[in-house]
This record gives sequence, C-alpha cells and structure tokens, in this order.
Amino acid sequence: MEVEQILADFERTQTACREMEHNKILVGIVGDVGSDVIKIAHGHEYGDGRLPERSFFFVRF
Repeated sequence: MEVEQILADFERTQTACREMEHNKILVGIVGDVGSDVIKIAHGHEYGDGRLPERSFFFVRF
C-alpha cells in the first residue's frame, strides 16, 4: 500500500470519528420485570451466587 493511500484512509477515518464524537450509544436489556431475559442477563452479569465446584479460588500451593 502506498503512503498516499494510507494517509487518505487515515484522513477518512479521522473525519468519520469527528462526525461521531458527540453521539451516544445506550446499551441495555429490554424485558418485563421477572422475565426470563432479565433473569439470564442478571445471571451473566452477577453470577448465581454459587462458586464453581473446582474454583481456582480454593487452590492451595
């Protein structure tokens, strides 16, 4: 790739980033309270409160 092409791509990318710098992305889960989707999301985020059977936390050296 030639230097001119690399610089042109960089300028294009930089311009696109400047155009998007004031945008926001909201991320979340949509579901009713107590729905399976919310329960699964909660489990993935926080775990189920149990440690795995062979947890590395209990390994002794």
